[in-house]
Amino acid sequence: MVAVTVAQLPLVIGEREHNLSLAAEAVLAAPRGIVVLPELLNSGYCFRDTEESRALAEPLDGPSVRALTELAARTGSTLVASLAILEPAAGPGVASQSEPARPPERVVNVAVVVEAEGIVGRYTKVHLWAREPEHFVAGTELPALVPSQFGRLGLMVCYDLEFPEFTRMAALAGADLIVAPVNWPLEPRPEGSRAREQIVVEAAARQNRVAFAVCDRTGAERLGEEVGSDWVGGSIIVGQDGFPLTPTAYGRPALLSAEVDLDASRDKALGPFNDVVRDRRPAVYGF
Repeated sequence: MVAVTVAQLPLVIGEREHNLSLAAEAVLAAPRGIVVLPELLNSGYCFRDTEESRALAEPLDGPSVRALTELAARTGSTLVASLAILEPAAGPGVASQSEPARPPERVVNVAVVVEAEGIVGRYTKVHLWAREPEHFVAGTELPALVPSQFGRLGLMVCYDLEFPEFTRMAALAGADLIVAPVNWPLEPRPEGSRAREQIVVEAAARQNRVAFAVCDRTGAERLGEEVGSDWVGGSIIVGQDGFPLTPTAYGRPALLSAEVDLDASRDKALGPFNDVVRDRRPAVYGF
């Protein structure tokens, strides 16, 4: 059994030090284990323009990863977060009269798994939501399978969860726990209904017999502006049977933890007769 925690935090756009301080408080309060933090922990989400998103991004070896590494070393936990990262891009550099050509850079949404020695796995978000293509270059690789100290983590970000091909690929690759930092925008839903994003995760857990830890955020950003949003606050940990292991904490900060049997994700049996991997028939599907 491994202690898994999702830290639903009220991040503030453009306030990296504040956001990292919130993350530190959460990680220090969580039991030693796997701690998942929200999407775009360092920057916030609702950028007004590309100049702002570029200004708030940082190198992969920048202050946010250094802070997470120090936290991991201090607590012995494995930390997961998504960050706005400025990384080199392919292509010729741009020169000016006063400076030599510099390599071009691009902004990407990168999920990282951090332990005491630093980054042990990373993944660039493939499926970009809404206005994200204005700010980020999409990744082109499958979900990362990260061999952490506690088990094999399938790493993805937010909208990636809506694509059953992605969660299936992570499960087939051998993930013991699929981890995803998210920012789920709050949208209207019928009175008394649960967030549909949570239902998608529960269904994927059941379909693949794999546990999930998904960390959302809270705290509205720039409401009243075209780019503004409020958030579901739907952080959730789900067992291999598809049932949630944590309560809902809509619209408020929360630290939700559960003891998860990661080894159970390697058993794909549905009773004595069926198996969610063995029973697949890819030749019939045609893809």
